[in-house]
Amino acid sequence: MCKMCEDRIWRHSGSKPKCAFPDGVFVIDNWNCAAIDALIEIGDSKNLKQYCDDCCLISLICPGVSFNEETNTDGECGGFIILSRYKNHGSVQKCLFVNDEELKPATFEQVKRCIAYYGDKK
Repeated sequence: MCKMCEDRIWRHSGSKPKCAFPDGVFVIDNWNCAAIDALIEIGDSKNLKQYCDDCCLISLICPGVSFNEETNTDGECGGFIILSRYKNHGSVQKCLFVNDEELKPATFEQVKRCIAYYGDKK
């Protein structure tokens, strides 16, 4: 479970949330994940959503990470987080990280960077 889901208090009587990042990488079996909800809220507030019939797509910037000389860890190029969901229901069918080199399920670390990026843009 991601840190955002762990920290959230669920006050609703409906189905309990099911984290989209139980092992740090997006899984399709999710419901009202706190991290995903934060991305959706950004998409709503910044008008970054597109609709086609019943499908909703949200595209958000995900900044990269620089090479860290102290820890000798590689950087990661920036790109985009793409969410795909059916209408406005609680689950998300796709949460992908996309750049000019790859297309893969997003990680919780990438999602945190994306959320922080938009948090700094208020």
